[in-house]
Amino acid sequence: MLRLKAGEVPALVDTGAQFSCVRSDVAEFLYLTGELCIFSLCSVCCVLADGTRGEVTNAVRLHVKLLDFAWDHEFKVLNGGPFPVILGLDILRRTSMIVDVADKWFSFGFAPHCVGEFGALSEEVGGDTYLHGLLAEVSGAVSGQNGWAGALSVESFSREFPALFSSTLGTAKCAPYEIELCAGPVFPVSVCAAENGYI
Repeated sequence: MLRLKAGEVPALVDTGAQFSCVRSDVAEFLYLTGELCIFSLCSVCCVLADGTRGEVTNAVRLHVKLLDFAWDHEFKVLNGGPFPVILGLDILRRTSMIVDVADKWFSFGFAPHCVGEFGALSEEVGGDTYLHGLLAEVSGAVSGQNGWAGALSVESFSREFPALFSSTLGTAKCAPYEIELCAGPVFPVSVCAAENGYI
C-alpha cells in the first residue's frame, strides 16, 4: 500500500514497467481531495503487459510514502488498467528497493533494517469510500479464480502469450544468430544457434 495524505492506495511492484504509473481516476480523486498534485505533459509510447500499445501524454508528481520514507515522484497517468498504482523501475532504482518475492518483503538499500511486507492488503486505507472501493476492487481481483495470484502458472502465461513460447524445449522462435562458444582458453567454436534449434 502506498501512503498519501488522502490515505493508502493499493500499489503493484512491477519490475517490467519502465515508469511508475497511476490510473487517471486515482489521480483525479487525489487532486479533488486536496492532495498535492503537480500535473505535466509528457509523450511516452508504451506497450502494456496485455500487449496494448499506446501513448501516455500526462504525468503527475505526487508526494508518496513507503515505510517511514517519503519521496516526491512523477507517475505517468494511465487511462484505465487493472491496478490503481504501479511502482516501476524508475522508483525502484531511485529508492534502491530490494524485493524478496519468495518471502514477500521489501526494504531499501539505504535502510535494509526497515522491512515492509507485501501481498496482504491492509484494511486501513482511510475513511473515504473511494479508497475502500479501490481496496475491494484489488482484493477481488487478487483472490478471484482468474485473478493474478491464483492464475500465475506457466500454462496461463503460455496461453496468454503464445508467440513467446516454443512447443519444443530449448528452441526459440527467432532469427538465426551467431554464438561463439569457447571449448578452452584458445579454441573458440562458432555455432549458428537457430539452425541447431538451441537458445
